[in-house]
Amino acid sequence: QEPGSELLTLKVEGDLIAPVLNLTALLNEIDLFPSLFWFMKSQNTIAEVSRLRKAFQITVSLVWPLHDREVPLVGYGIDGMDEEKPLFMIISRQLNENDVMENGEKIKIPEPPKGTVRMSVPMIGWSFHPIEPTLTKVKLVAKVDLKVPLMPVALINWTSKTFARWSLSVLETKARNFDNLPHKQRMTEPGKKEVYDWIQGRLEQFWEKQGKLSTFLDGELHEDVNRKQSEEFIGKDGKPPGPDKKVVMQLMKGGK
Repeated sequence: QEPGSELLTLKVEGDLIAPVLNLTALLNEIDLFPSLFWFMKSQNTIAEVSRLRKAFQITVSLVWPLHDREVPLVGYGIDGMDEEKPLFMIISRQLNENDVMENGEKIKIPEPPKGTVRMSVPMIGWSFHPIEPTLTKVKLVAKVDLKVPLMPVALINWTSKTFARWSLSVLETKARNFDNLPHKQRMTEPGKKEVYDWIQGRLEQFWEKQGKLSTFLDGELHEDVNRKQSEEFIGKDGKPPGPDKKVVMQLMKGGK
């Protein structure tokens, strides 16, 4: 958090042993967020704006004794695989009165659920840069105002960094065990299959140009003991630095 500003800026990155497709699926199926991130209490889909754009509302837990925070968001995907540094992106920002459906109809902004405080989220951005067929550089950049003016800046920074570190750790763990998740089934459902087939096709085109299509299709997990990791993400023991997950969850209301 910058001095004199209520806005918190987060940036964390890491090289995850997981394919791009699995990682994008984990973040695209927003109703399954609570099964991924322990601090995500609930999610409500507001509108399916288009194939790659959704409006939704999330509620998250903060450290005790603060009230839960919620925010309505609009999220969308970006195909940057033809850029000099190829990538896919998933961007979310706070839903506003100018957001409309494809037919021009305004998207109704829901009221905060009882007992929650509406936070401000100008931007949350995930980017996925393919390094090897199953090795992906993931970057998270977020700007958030949690609406906690009386909370010490040091505690805000500590809490936010801890959540960001563990979020990347969770993504890698889940993406590496993707076949056991409900997300795998979602990829075959009508209306969703077309999206994931399109992403798969774009990745096949990319890896064919790199001469690694067969490796990509094989899907064997990349193992690189020298993979580069952000110091914000990984520690010497292979886990995010800072408090253990159990300690963090004990600070959360409803944490188990």
